[in-house]
Amino acid sequence: MLCRIAMLLLIAGISGADEERTFEAYPLTTPDPEPLIEAARELVGNQGRVIYERTGHQLLVSATAESHRQLAALLAKVNVPAANIRIDVVTEDSGSSHDTGASIGIDGTIPIPSSKGPVSVVVKPSIHHRSTKTSDNTRQSLVVMSGGTASLEIGREVPQVNWLIERGRHWGYIQADIQVRQVGANLRIQPRLLGNSGRVAIRLIPELSVLTEDGNIRQVQFINVATEVVALDGQTVTFGGFDQNKDFYDRFLIGFRDGGNQRRVQLSLTPHIMR
Repeated sequence: MLCRIAMLLLIAGISGADEERTFEAYPLTTPDPEPLIEAARELVGNQGRVIYERTGHQLLVSATAESHRQLAALLAKVNVPAANIRIDVVTEDSGSSHDTGASIGIDGTIPIPSSKGPVSVVVKPSIHHRSTKTSDNTRQSLVVMSGGTASLEIGREVPQVNWLIERGRHWGYIQADIQVRQVGANLRIQPRLLGNSGRVAIRLIPELSVLTEDGNIRQVQFINVATEVVALDGQTVTFGGFDQNKDFYDRFLIGFRDGGNQRRVQLSLTPHIMR
């Protein structure tokens, strides 16, 4: 329906103009059409019309034969399918668990009712405290379209939740009147292929999943502390110990796993371009 309306608009634009203008539809394969739409409108100019038909992901163009020729040549170079990028992620967990408790042990004999004489009972209180350190490496692979996004869980609960929430309010990401019930941490991963250089830019955005008191879930992205690294196809880069914004990441990259064990995360990312 939208496509038919767009075509009627273009035809209406053609009817009152020079006969040299013709209509063509150009399917788009790139996931981000905005630069192509802008380029097509600039190329066609005031002598033609360009409509982006979102449902069919195509450009509907009314223009002269020369404009069509130039637009087709442009799209042949830049309107190419986005590459898929496989990112191998090694999560290095270092964590700890603590167990503290008390118990009472009793030594002695419980007499039967007919027995005589005193009964000696020794009470032995006991307090124990156990601390266990853990270390574990987890490997997983994420396949993401260039320009797309994937999410990596840091922790379903966050120990430094109050500090992170206050940062979010200070930077304007979280409203001051929102009452928070629970917070989880994720790292948003956005890879982007840099032309034909064989290099991949990987943007990493810290994200909190906030459960409010009224039961709503909000995704809060800390854009101003996002980090971008560039790696060659097959090159491994490490994320987790940068000097820039270190105070933030020292708190953000600590979470709780299932069972209440604390984890400190450091990531190694290896992009692979899938041709």
